[in-house]
Amino acid sequence: MTLYDWLMLTSIACLIVITFSGTFLLNRARKNIDQQTLEIKRSTEQLKAIPESVTWEMHSKLNEMKDRLKLSWRIFMFVRRQRKKRKLKKRMMS
Repeated sequence: MTLYDWLMLTSIACLIVITFSGTFLLNRARKNIDQQTLEIKRSTEQLKAIPESVTWEMHSKLNEMKDRLKLSWRIFMFVRRQRKKRKLKKRMMS
């Protein structure tokens, strides 16, 4: 066998290996995509199955937390303004 024959055989073998590995990777990717789409379908069905009362309760709790946050921010800003006023008074007095 000549060098040319060996090169031809190795190139053919490489092509065969590349095609097998390519098909394997494509099948594996397809299986992963199918599994992910099934999981997405299941999760959307579960979200649709949640009753509206639960979502309403979550929404009301979220609004309560927002109100608390607003109130605490107002208190913080009030205290901050009072401190600034005190500092100004001290500077003016001295």
